[in-house]
Amino acid sequence: MLNYFNATLVNQNIKILDITLNMKFNKLVIGVEDNNSYVTNTLKNLYGEKRIDVIKVSPLQNDSRTDYYYTLQGGLRIVSENKDSCTSNVTVYDSKNKYYLLTAGHCSKVGVKWTQGGKDIGTMVSRIYSGNTDAAIISMDSGRKGKYIYAHKPSDIKISGVQSLSGETVGDIVCKAGATTGFSCGELLDKNYSVYDLTQWWKGLRKASYSSAGGDSGAPVITTNATNYLIVGIHKGKDNSNGYTIYTHIQNALNNLGGLKVYY
Repeated sequence: MLNYFNATLVNQNIKILDITLNMKFNKLVIGVEDNNSYVTNTLKNLYGEKRIDVIKVSPLQNDSRTDYYYTLQGGLRIVSENKDSCTSNVTVYDSKNKYYLLTAGHCSKVGVKWTQGGKDIGTMVSRIYSGNTDAAIISMDSGRKGKYIYAHKPSDIKISGVQSLSGETVGDIVCKAGATTGFSCGELLDKNYSVYDLTQWWKGLRKASYSSAGGDSGAPVITTNATNYLIVGIHKGKDNSNGYTIYTHIQNALNNLGGLKVYY
């Protein structure tokens, strides 16, 4: 599909980088590198204003998610002292202005040390692994706090807000930035998903259709309101019974971890 669209746009000097489908509204979401009025109007004139949405995305680069970054960002590979591999989420902080790196709770136990790019981050100091929340925080130096997500290259998406529980709608386009499978998008399919994982029942999770694999756990899940990128969740994993992906809503994680706030 991507090659077909680009072949039809050679004379317009427009290059499409990504295409996803919003099934609820029966629209194609077309990602371009430069989303100016010429690009938007040209695409809507060609393919129908009611059939597409146009958003800005970043081109794929050769930078590595495993390289060391002093300023931490979501979407990087992080590794525990036990050699477990997960993905970094956003920076959060508490009422005493202590900063932490957010990730998934199932990545390790409290007290386990974590590294990024072969260098220390800190120790997992708090963890929630039940109900509607699979989340944990790793202690970090305040100088390493960051506001960005590694989507296609380092720091190419800036988080400008946090989605409220009332701000999500089934059919929203949500995207995750995982250390294993990179940046992928899909639809929010269920806001109150329950699943049994052989050890316990989970309730109030989110079900989505973006792709994922092992090592993506903890990844930031984001959405856009056309002007800003919002953090919406923490990637948990995949329901093997149906292939859909699952994430914890960011507000449930922040509340259950003691009223934390996202740094942005």
